[in-house]
Amino acid sequence: MAHALELEPVMWSVTGYDWNAPSAEYVERKVVNQVRGGDVILLHDGGHLRMGADRSRTVTATDWLIDRYKAEGYAFLTIPEMMAKTRSQSALASL
Repeated sequence: MAHALELEPVMWSVTGYDWNAPSAEYVERKVVNQVRGGDVILLHDGGHLRMGADRSRTVTATDWLIDRYKAEGYAFLTIPEMMAKTRSQSALASL
């Protein structure tokens, strides 16, 4: 269906398990244990049981993760930026 709509599906490679996290520290630890670079990190902006769920743990963990990975020299890209970079790298590799 996505291709019929000329959309490109994008999946995640890292999850913070934030939908049921007991703390921001838990979310951060889950992400840090998985990140290797070039990852798409899945975090939620809503609850799975009801609308209006408290996402403060996710917001706090996201702040920490951004600070951590910026300090380590990682770059943050939008999905369109990531896809363009991937396409250009694929084009160079085929030369």
